[in-house]
Amino acid sequence: MTLLADFLPSVTWWHVAVAVTVYYVSRTIYRLTLHPLAKFPGPKLAAITRLYEGYYDVIQEGQYTFKIGELHKQYGPIIRISPYELHINDPSYFEKLYRQDGRWDKYDWNYIAHGRGLNTAITAPDHYLHKTVRQPLSPFFSKANVGRKLGIVRKHLDKLEGIISRKAVSKEVFDLGAAISAWARDVSNEFILGKSYDNLDQEDFDRDFTTMVSDEGRMWRYNKHLPILRVAFSLPWDFMIMVGDKGMKNVFSHLK
Repeated sequence: MTLLADFLPSVTWWHVAVAVTVYYVSRTIYRLTLHPLAKFPGPKLAAITRLYEGYYDVIQEGQYTFKIGELHKQYGPIIRISPYELHINDPSYFEKLYRQDGRWDKYDWNYIAHGRGLNTAITAPDHYLHKTVRQPLSPFFSKANVGRKLGIVRKHLDKLEGIISRKAVSKEVFDLGAAISAWARDVSNEFILGKSYDNLDQEDFDRDFTTMVSDEGRMWRYNKHLPILRVAFSLPWDFMIMVGDKGMKNVFSHLK
């Protein structure tokens, strides 16, 4: 403690600035030259920092997926899209990437952004934790069990087909995307919960719920790059409904 107390008074803001500069310059050089992904093509800025991705996710409102498509045209089928990630647009790699064996850990920051913790079947980043949490659910989603419940899918599909046919005959304009989203919710709710909320029977197909999913996706994109926004999920939902923007009000109203 004495040595630390003697040392701290001699540290100035200039020392701090130099240390921070050296750190970021060294990290940049490492990521561009020595990192295992350094040999792969892609934008240099994307290789240096996730702020490149953040610009398209936050400022350009979720356009990074489409930017990646443009980058493939420029750099080829395998490109570096962040300091830690490659993106592959080559069907010959399908069997290598989408297989059961191996360990497939995910990035914490990508799932913390959901604000749901890191111990659920959807958000667990650790491969073995995810496997352990998912295991009790596997029989429920087995091919045999899904096959036994195909009647649920057909029942709601027949209802959707009837709606589309009636709208076509009457030449009434309607939101097909909202109708399909309502069908998917009716099927999944009855399959998982044993209860359908009959979204297809509602005049607007409960379009607010479809909008809510889109709004939550926007919040997730922001939370990936602006961790301070994750605090919103720990605050009282009534408070967030009161102070949030339209999208946030919609998300927390449905969560409540």
